[in-house]
Amino acid sequence: MALSLYGAALLMWLQVLSKIPLSTAYPVLAVTYALVRLLSIVFFGERINQLQNVGICLVLAGVTLIGANAGG
Repeated sequence: MALSLYGAALLMWLQVLSKIPLSTAYPVLAVTYALVRLLSIVFFGERINQLQNVGICLVLAGVTLIGANAGG
């Protein structure tokens, strides 16, 4: 099952790259850092400190800037 999910993810990634430049699409993967952190809080009850908050905000700000630059 994992192999089929990996294959599906690969096909979706190739579809994305056919429409969006790699220099824009790849940094958006950094959003997964924030999502994993959020899910670890929700599902595992992990605590987050201020430094981690700052890091996540910086990652999301960077992705936002890259996305805004790609649109303009």
